Amino acid sequence: MTSKQPIGLDIRQDLYVAGGIIQGYVELNLPLLQEDRIGEVHVKLRGFARTVIHNSNATSMGTVGNDHEKIVTLIRETTSVWTRGQTFPPPGSHTLRLPFRFLLPEVLPPSFHLSAKRPNDNATVQYYVEAVGTRLGAFHFNRRVTRPVAVLPPGTADALLLRKSLMMDDEWSGKWTTISRESKIRRGIWGSFSTIHMECSMPDVKEFPLFTRIPFSIKVMSMSKPMKQNSASEDKPTWPAVPILPKDVNFELRHRVHIRVDAFKTTFRERIGYVGGMGNSNSGDAAVVVDTPEKVWVPSEGDGETGSWKQETTFTSSIEFKCSPTFTCETMDNEYFLRLNVGFGGLFNSLTAEFDVRIVSAMPAPAEPPPLALAEDAGVPPYPGEVDNMSALLVLDLPPSYWTVADWEDRKKRE
Repeated sequence: MTSKQPIGLDIRQDLYVAGGIIQGYVELNLPLLQEDRIGEVHVKLRGFARTVIHNSNATSMGTVGNDHEKIVTLIRETTSVWTRGQTFPPPGSHTLRLPFRFLLPEVLPPSFHLSAKRPNDNATVQYYVEAVGTRLGAFHFNRRVTRPVAVLPPGTADALLLRKSLMMDDEWSGKWTTISRESKIRRGIWGSFSTIHMECSMPDVKEFPLFTRIPFSIKVMSMSKPMKQNSASEDKPTWPAVPILPKDVNFELRHRVHIRVDAFKTTFRERIGYVGGMGNSNSGDAAVVVDTPEKVWVPSEGDGETGSWKQETTFTSSIEFKCSPTFTCETMDNEYFLRLNVGFGGLFNSLTAEFDVRIVSAMPAPAEPPPLALAEDAGVPPYPGEVDNMSALLVLDLPPSYWTVADWEDRKKRE
């Protein structure tokens, strides 16, 4: 394919694993390179962790704000692929396709991006490949083509084994852990109390692997205030009614992000989104099974004339985490927790539970790459075994702003 620009960048996938290779082609249009006075083309691989904290101080002249920024270089590699007058396209063609390849370090934090609601506060771990055409002469900006990529650390042996087990088994056969909340509520100031109760059960494991369906169940239950059996209709819900639709149960993934810039520190709590098909989730990747048995009359102890109506609903579904995993690096920590909120009608008549979850990569460690010379043989694309692997089929859920690259080092040079 002939490039309509002097320089094109061809990378076949978006997700890579630390310790693996990032490789592709630079496509050069020789007539356009000549016209644009480009004398050399090189490819850069960059990775950095950037944190920004906005600090406001009140002065006699008003409020003065300062941005405190720290950039940690994670990877910085450059390789030259073409120099004017040394390499030419085959006869009858104006285009050169030149391979490149970079080896990622074995230890890297995962791709991540946080845009906090407070002005200018930011935390990013970003990786990108950039092809740069160096133009001859003064006062000419270089030509750049940039492609952000996502990076995950390899998974531990335990995470890989757990992912395999969850993917192979139709039902979780291991231990479960259950978190419950209960409260007494009543209508108005006076009167007897009703009981509301909720439970959330998930596999009893220390960490949850990415791109894996994690089963869960949510059970909500209510016991009405003591009453006579015929004082309420058996065919209609009795207050407090339990929710019977997934949209009425808010199950959210949230995270806490601690960011640091030298002596300055701050923490953000943000909602990632609803999970498991619950709440206002608009994703159709989780089918929710709802079990709503008929309400049951439970006689009061020692009183044959009164009792309570028991109502319950059980929601069964699964969560597939696709976010950046839990991690810690020099300037930031990313932690996750699930928040479950169930309302039973009326102001303040709800139950809420929050519990931490550790989300980890379950990507296999990359195999040792073949010698670079094999990837440079004529007619052999530099993608053997790389495009068809697990990484090429998965997409890490990163905000659109992650895929917008700013070259902070070049920006500082121009200032």
